[in-house]
This record gives sequence, structure tokens and C-alpha cells, in this order.
Amino acid sequence: MDAWLARRPAQTQDLWQARLYFLRPMLRLVRAALWLGSAIVGPLTPPALYSAVAPPWVAWLFSGVDLSIGLGLLLRFRPRLLGLVQIAAVGGYTAGLTVPAPSLWLEPYGGLLKNLPILAAVLAWMALEEER
Repeated sequence: MDAWLARRPAQTQDLWQARLYFLRPMLRLVRAALWLGSAIVGPLTPPALYSAVAPPWVAWLFSGVDLSIGLGLLLRFRPRLLGLVQIAAVGGYTAGLTVPAPSLWLEPYGGLLKNLPILAAVLAWMALEEER
């Protein structure tokens, strides 16, 4: 067996496949937790904290969007479409919050800055989900 393996060493694609094997489901589940957590936190946040940026009904509306995305990820619903929806949602949230409150980019806990690695995680997941 050692001789056979020595004649056929692992190639780059084999190493990538092995290293990314557990990353694919982890990226999906951690983003599902993010979207579901956001769906829960939105309506529970006191309106006084976001009333300068949006009325309360907007928080409820976007919580519904977040809930739909989170459930879609858990159910593995049409990954390509769901990836595009996530990119649109994060991009829309980022643009929509940057205009009335650009200071959110400078918040000590990341505020809007966290959206950049979230977008990268969505793009990586989309690349890993594509099997052809």
C-alpha cells in the first residue's frame, strides 16, 4: 500500500477537497445561525436604538427576510439563489444603513464592517456548493 500511495501522491485538488470537506457545512450552519439570530434580535431591540435610522415596521420586515434566509440555509434551499439573496441583503443593509448612519462603520464592535467578511463567507460557500 505504501508503494502504491508513493506512486500516486495527493494532488492539489485532493488536498483542497480534504481540507475544505468540513468547511462547507460549517459555513452554511454558521451563516444560518447568524441570519436566525438577526431575525430574533431585530424585533427584540428597543425601537429607541434604531428609530433614527428606520421605523419599527422596517425592523420587523427585515427580521422576516433574515428568518427566511436562515431557514433556507438550514433546509439547503436552492443554494445558488440563496447565495445571491444573501449578497443582495447584506449589500442592501450596508448601503441602507451607511446613508443615514455612516458612523456605524466606526463602531467598536464592528457594526457595518462585519459585513465584509460575511460577504466573503457567502462567496466562499457559493463556490464550495457548486459541484459542477
